Amino acid sequence: MSGWSGGSWEQCALCAALRGLGPTAYDEVRWDTLGMRGTVSPAGEFDDCFIAEVMVLGDPGGMLKVGVVELFSLGYAAIYLGAADGALDHAVEYYKSDVYKPDPLPIAHDAATQRDVGPTLPRT
Repeated sequence: MSGWSGGSWEQCALCAALRGLGPTAYDEVRWDTLGMRGTVSPAGEFDDCFIAEVMVLGDPGGMLKVGVVELFSLGYAAIYLGAADGALDHAVEYYKSDVYKPDPLPIAHDAATQRDVGPTLPRT
């Protein structure tokens, strides 16, 4: 991020929205609670990673001034967005590959499918 001038970690800590872990980052499970299936608290460490300014949420150090409760909603949003993204990818692949006989074309060619599913797809 441009404009970083150093300082203590409390002044420089960033909260950023990243899509996946790149090759210069790793994710390691540091806490896996017994009796709470599917619950882990991973820790990530990033070394020499580029983070675009549009990915940064708030000001440097600002995340440490916000209460813990406020940060939970961001984590939940990321989980649900990831699940929705995966479901959409699965549906698109299904529509592109599945065929209802006697029509020889995949479901994606059906006008009703295009009308209903098309608006949900990201535009590139």
